[in-house]
Amino acid sequence: MRRVFVAALPRNVNRVFGVLLLALALRAFAGSQLQGPSLGVLFDSASGELKPILGIPGAAVLGKPLEIGQSLSTAAVCSARAFALAVRRDSGQVLVISFGAGDIASTPVSGTVGSPDRVILSPSCTSAALLYTSTSQAQLVTGLPKNASAGSTIDLTGSFSSPNAAAVDDTGTYLLFAGRHDGTTSVSWISTHGQAIVTSGSAISAISFLKNSLDAVIADSGSNQVLLLRNAAYGASDPSPVADKSDGILDASSLAISSDNRYVFVANTTNNSVTIVDLETRSSHQVACSCSVEGISPLKGKSVFRLNSRTDRPITILQVSGGQPRLTLVPAESPEAKGNQQ
Repeated sequence: MRRVFVAALPRNVNRVFGVLLLALALRAFAGSQLQGPSLGVLFDSASGELKPILGIPGAAVLGKPLEIGQSLSTAAVCSARAFALAVRRDSGQVLVISFGAGDIASTPVSGTVGSPDRVILSPSCTSAALLYTSTSQAQLVTGLPKNASAGSTIDLTGSFSSPNAAAVDDTGTYLLFAGRHDGTTSVSWISTHGQAIVTSGSAISAISFLKNSLDAVIADSGSNQVLLLRNAAYGASDPSPVADKSDGILDASSLAISSDNRYVFVANTTNNSVTIVDLETRSSHQVACSCSVEGISPLKGKSVFRLNSRTDRPITILQVSGGQPRLTLVPAESPEAKGNQQ
């Protein structure tokens, strides 16, 4: 059964004005570190910077970029554990950038072989995958965040003509990788020990392992389905559908998993909504948003997500508490603020 929530963005002018005053006050007193309440950090691909989201849902603002001393070409952020796995734009060096309550620190990851163009974190942020599209290679990183090291390269040549989606499990042992193969989109598990195709679909657009598990969830934007794949690395059975177009699934672009593995949050780009799927009861809630839903990225706190990332536009935050969704905005970064950062 599907329930539809229309979680309207705030329209009360007085309330919005008060929120903005509080948010601007937070920004005025914020330095280059995360001080006071925050929702975490986002990577601004336009500027190559990591920017904190200061405050709480409904009263938040973008802070000054973290002072890390270099521009980044890409980064995957784990706000819950206060670090980012990032790539330096100038040298291609892979770094763990920690931004907790103490000083900001950058630590190189040992064993990397080049400049990856994609970085993917596992659901619990304990491991990651580095994808090198130009050489059709991958590396799995373990020991995040304090003891990070990259394993041997995994050759993807001949496996897929073009990568679509990928996910890594929390142990850093297995990579699930989707791409075109013999005219269809296939999903394979890949590790330093070998690889095998586990399933196929129309157009696999997103994959995520469950936390501390080899079960995985797959979004197929061609059939507009979300599928649960048990034991995705070995002995995987046929995936079972857990949501489809009747649940609001439409061109799903990304997935997020709840801390207890019960819920899957699905970002739908065509109808600008998020579908919340209960894996136990197979029921769903659809949250409609009068915003542009680009994806879904976990922030600090329980079931708090960012739905878009352009800093020159308001950023939409989804908070789900007690089964009730709430949408709030982080104001766009002002041109004056951007000018002061240059």
